[in-house]
Amino acid sequence: MSVEPTSIQLFEEYCAQGSAKFVTALERIKGACDAVAATGGPLNYSQVGKAAVQLYGGPKPQSILNSPKHKAYIDARRQEQIAGSSPSSRKSLMPSGKAAYPTDGLDYKTKRYIDDLRQRNETLEAAMRELKRQVLLATEARPMDLAVMIGSGPETDAAMKIAQVAPPPLSDDARAAIKVILDDLPRTLPGVEVYRERALRLRTGEWLLNPKQYMALKDLLGESN
Repeated sequence: MSVEPTSIQLFEEYCAQGSAKFVTALERIKGACDAVAATGGPLNYSQVGKAAVQLYGGPKPQSILNSPKHKAYIDARRQEQIAGSSPSSRKSLMPSGKAAYPTDGLDYKTKRYIDDLRQRNETLEAAMRELKRQVLLATEARPMDLAVMIGSGPETDAAMKIAQVAPPPLSDDARAAIKVILDDLPRTLPGVEVYRERALRLRTGEWLLNPKQYMALKDLLGESN
């Protein structure tokens, strides 16, 4: 008997395959599901759509009905709600050991926005870890040949010659992933901004990519100044 994927597995799979516009809509649907579940309401397309419109301005219920993947995610959340294993009941979005919110008395919509920023930051950090892993693998795949360097003799200043080996080209998927981080995030998420064209940060002042990390990604794309 096949095992149905969890809502978390569907979310990660759909985010990996979808466009930036689709991922934004799915993130909003996830936030709406969390909001409905927190109030004990039914996780159906209509209620989730209404919550998404109230919290984010969309997607509307009809847009959800037109997307099989959005419906599949909500269906998985509903089944988990029935079984008592929804993500919102298993894991808090708030980091342990820290204050839940910067101040008391915030309305629910503001709290939801802060929670979403934290979750998106975690997603970005995970993407950066994967990018670093890919860079390390590429470096290990093209190491310098010391025997060739020694055999070629010294430079005129007696320094060892270092063969200039062109790095392997970025795959189309890797290039697209970097562009999502550098271009789509600040354009689609209101809480993210490009700081002086040299870094990526939250509008609250927290770094997502410090200047060195930001320029490293620009270098990979060949877009650094």
